[in-house]
Amino acid sequence: MSLGEAVKTIITDGPDGTDTGIFANIQQYFKDFLITMKGKGYAYDIFEKNLFFLKALGLIFIIILAIVNYSLYKDPGLIKKEPWSFFTESLIFAVSGLLPFLLVCYLRNTIYSFEQLVKMSIVVFIVFFILNYLLELSGFYSWTFKKSPPKSDDEKACEKVVDEEMSYSDKMSKSFGRTTEIMMIALVAGSFFALVFSTFFVMNTTPIYTRTGGMPTLVVFLFEMILFGLISAGPIFLMSRDRDDLSVKTTAEFFIIFGKFIFLHCLLQISGFYHHAFNSQSP
Repeated sequence: MSLGEAVKTIITDGPDGTDTGIFANIQQYFKDFLITMKGKGYAYDIFEKNLFFLKALGLIFIIILAIVNYSLYKDPGLIKKEPWSFFTESLIFAVSGLLPFLLVCYLRNTIYSFEQLVKMSIVVFIVFFILNYLLELSGFYSWTFKKSPPKSDDEKACEKVVDEEMSYSDKMSKSFGRTTEIMMIALVAGSFFALVFSTFFVMNTTPIYTRTGGMPTLVVFLFEMILFGLISAGPIFLMSRDRDDLSVKTTAEFFIIFGKFIFLHCLLQISGFYHHAFNSQSP
């Protein structure tokens, strides 16, 4: 048997010549995977697990940052400087997280009682209220609203000298930190890819509404989507004002956040998340 025939036997034909080689097995695996994903239930399961994974990872990361930042620098930011202003900001931030939830519930809910919705609304409000405090303690807002001026050539040269004079252990620590960052980014990116990838197998493009006011479903969806984005992005103006950072740039940031939440709303619809959350049957 020639080398070419041997390779063909291993990769395509298999030892018994019935398409059981490596390539054929890989091809069959992807065919089975696509059939399973097209069942939608499995695809939605992947979406749901990755969505909650990303949420949990983000929350844990913010909590760790808040603990480390406060322990090292003892700087609570606006919480200490303007406690009542920040308290008001946190209330509005919580309301901006609660209102989209109530909007979607009002238009789509078919399975939850009024009492259950009240309890869930209280939980959502408290979570967003606490989240705003954690974001401030973590230094996220300081990083977001106060951009550092560009470094001069002298500052860059000084940093280069410091890097060159670092000890081996310091260099290893810095390298480990960068490696950890890359691994975290890769983990999040992989999870987000799985989330978006699974969405296109579900492709639930028909919203189910309990209240439409006689309007076509598409019009109701567009109305819901725009309100979802506007309410979620609105607090950026108050946050910028509280930190003396209100400018034309704030309007640009508003539209960026608005676009992100519109994308999120569409993703939750197409993935079947809304269908599973507010209807008793599976898509």
